[in-house]
Amino acid sequence: MPMLGENEAVLVSSLVGFFIGDVFTNNNLSVDGGRESFYIFNAGSYSTSYTHILSRAMVLSAIYLTSFVTICSRLCLVPINKNSKSTKWCVSRPRITFVFWSALLVILLVMYYAVSYQFREDAILWTVAYIGSSTFRTWTFILWGSLIPIAVVLVDVLTRRVKSTVRRKLFHFIGVISFTPVVMIDPIFFAFAISTATSVCLMVEVGRFFQVYGTSRLSAFLKHHIDERESTDGIIRTHMYLIFGMGASLILHYRHVQNSIREIPAIMELAYNLIPGVISLGVIDSAAAIVGSSFMLRYRKASGVPQNKFFTGRANPSISHKTTTGTIGGFVAGLLFWILILKLAEVPLMSLPTMYSFLMIAAATLTECFMDGIDNLQLPLVMISATCHLFALLMGESQLWLNEEMRRPNPTTASSLASALRSAWR
Repeated sequence: MPMLGENEAVLVSSLVGFFIGDVFTNNNLSVDGGRESFYIFNAGSYSTSYTHILSRAMVLSAIYLTSFVTICSRLCLVPINKNSKSTKWCVSRPRITFVFWSALLVILLVMYYAVSYQFREDAILWTVAYIGSSTFRTWTFILWGSLIPIAVVLVDVLTRRVKSTVRRKLFHFIGVISFTPVVMIDPIFFAFAISTATSVCLMVEVGRFFQVYGTSRLSAFLKHHIDERESTDGIIRTHMYLIFGMGASLILHYRHVQNSIREIPAIMELAYNLIPGVISLGVIDSAAAIVGSSFMLRYRKASGVPQNKFFTGRANPSISHKTTTGTIGGFVAGLLFWILILKLAEVPLMSLPTMYSFLMIAAATLTECFMDGIDNLQLPLVMISATCHLFALLMGESQLWLNEEMRRPNPTTASSLASALRSAWR
């Protein structure tokens, strides 16, 4: 396994620890008919969502598979040249393929029976019923499975002469178009789907890294679409971080079911669900990269370092590859997209809470500008904290919420949209 950077290792290990710790503290399903938890550390004021239990099992399956295959790969080493004592050793493809598929089968079976035990019913049948109980979920599942692969192929074919930076960011826009309606209408389902997608991507990537039979074509495809900081010789992590980052705020929020006596205002729900992931990564980051690498190029220095008027690489090395034009382009794109979301949700644009929410667009833009690391993972986590702190302060100011239209919940959520959800589902 390749070594992770220091900051990246801290972030990844923290997330792994979070999901493992969540097993011992978040299992209160008895309210909805599930099996009562026997763990003594459960948070008593919350009930655990069924979708979170299922998605958590998928994430843990990917973590356990990665750990087990990595350890067993050391037992699958064979000499390249058996007649030489100084020859290098490599992982035997037949052996690691057997280990990979055997471990995957066993881990998934264990998780299946564990989740079924907690649900008091078959986990697979529950999942099918959960998706099938909603017209919106059913069509989303069908359209994602059919249109996203087509969109990926079209972008791949039609942008072969485009700069690699622009080409990669166009895949982000596919996520924005595909994910935004689901985040607005059924955020709980989106949290479940994004956790599952991240887990599947990690499992596939582990197989590709260890050259499990059947993954060679995947390496050839990824070679032309990865970040310049990565290589197909190691674990490619950018796309997994992107998928997880798009839904990180929802994964953290909708793991609990809390019967609140006060409805959450639409502006607060939409800001928390969309700004940290879809808007920050899908819109601001992508627009900044495309604009910064495509416009005002004559102002660059001969060395390739952007010559910015307001900030320079000499003052802060982390922004040596960022441009003023890109930052402005990202801010404008994020602002326009956020205004569009607010208009669709019928949130008053001229109210004070709405005006304060625009600060989060500016914060996301500046964070993206000055961040030089795993932005697909770091940027959403920073914006989750910023958004929570902003509205925690605003909720204490009662005069900001005198307008009844500002206090009403999001009208686009599935719980109030009859065409999206026919019946309540736990």
